[in-house]
Amino acid sequence: MKIKNWYLWVVVFSVIYVLPLIIANVSYVDDMGRAIDGYGWIGDGRLLADYVVKGVTFGNGIVTVFPFSLILSAVIYAMSGIVISSVLFEIDSKLKRLSAFVFISSPFLLENMAYKFDALPMSLSVFFAVLPFLIKDTIRFFVTSVICLVITFHLYQTSAMLYFGMALCLMIKQCSKNGKSIDLRLVIITLSSFFIAYAVYSGTLHFMDVTVGRNNILPLEKASLNVIHGRIGSYVSVYELLFDGGYRIAGLPILIIAVFSFALMGFNGVKKINLMMIMVYLFGVFLLVMLPNLILVTGWVTARTFICFPLLIYAIIIVANASSSKVHENIYVACLLFLFCFSFFVSSIFGSTLKANDDYSKYIAQNVTNDIFDVSSESSFNVVISGGRPDAINNIVTFNSFPFLRMLSPTYMVEGWSWGVRDLSRYARMNFLGDNAKYVKDRCSWPVLKQGGIYHLLKKDNVYIVDFNYKACKQ
Repeated sequence: MKIKNWYLWVVVFSVIYVLPLIIANVSYVDDMGRAIDGYGWIGDGRLLADYVVKGVTFGNGIVTVFPFSLILSAVIYAMSGIVISSVLFEIDSKLKRLSAFVFISSPFLLENMAYKFDALPMSLSVFFAVLPFLIKDTIRFFVTSVICLVITFHLYQTSAMLYFGMALCLMIKQCSKNGKSIDLRLVIITLSSFFIAYAVYSGTLHFMDVTVGRNNILPLEKASLNVIHGRIGSYVSVYELLFDGGYRIAGLPILIIAVFSFALMGFNGVKKINLMMIMVYLFGVFLLVMLPNLILVTGWVTARTFICFPLLIYAIIIVANASSSKVHENIYVACLLFLFCFSFFVSSIFGSTLKANDDYSKYIAQNVTNDIFDVSSESSFNVVISGGRPDAINNIVTFNSFPFLRMLSPTYMVEGWSWGVRDLSRYARMNFLGDNAKYVKDRCSWPVLKQGGIYHLLKKDNVYIVDFNYKACKQ
């Protein structure tokens, strides 16, 4: 099969891969807020994300073009995978062709693709972050890197870490071939390109008078070390959820070959400094998965921030491929296919889990809305949530068997989270109250408007409480 035909199949299978999300047709996290209020990403410092979404709607504002936005995102992720595999695996082979599917098959990336509004800007940010590495000429690589990184920052800042990840993967490849242990030219160009691009990006935000609230770096003090340590623990916990869900088994074959290959490099005369630097670079890619969240004042450990995780898999494949003279190519193919089967399984079950979650939330939102309209004809309502919505009954077994999906399929209707009130605002406008804790504390003395098995609806003055934790008041 010709390589161009194979890449066409990578695109086709990428679209098939996201079919469960298309069929589920669920609004994910801030999709609900954007659908209600139509706000974009300028406040997050992602100026181009606004223009991209407005562009695909022909200037009709921030509205969803789902499912075409997701289909296009899948195609762009497939193209990004093709770029990465072309850069990291120069010789045409089955491994090179199959590895093009590695990026989109990351279980963490399912969250990025679940966003109806945000999927397209995030996928474009990935493509521009890896695109410069197709260029071999030093000056053109430098100029293209600066331009592409500025675009990446304005689309989705976290994806810029992929630029460093690609550089580390290239140095792992170089070390495995007994080349230079450190490519100073590549290091200097990538660092200078990144900082120049970031300066241009920051200057653009200043010129546009845009203030980003979540880009402050932790201060250099002892307390920050405790914060970083805690976040590392959170990331490790997420990995444990994924590995306990079967990823350990799916990834074990290619990992075994990588360990075998690494040991073989030592016997085949690869310099000790190169072996040591391979480990250093692998650790660097591992750290990039956690950046920049690890060092920000406000760091959110969500699946969408694991944007560099696929490069960790690519790095392992590069090490494994170093023993290609001792391992038949079909064994690599079998290992990757085994890994991809797991990814298709996760995508399928993720779609059905999202759908079940959404149906249950719709049921509760409709009932709460009807209960409120029974006693009021106002156009908007102040709503507080106490406790948390129980799991949909047809998701309980899935969450117990595969806890990683609980992270990918969050329950929004929980106490203190503004998205919970957004989730309730499907049929009427409901307002989140920042001082909701004081209402929750005193709720047991409030009059009960409606009693049910799932929640009690309370009202006092102009505030409603949806109390999922009503049994605590009876103790």
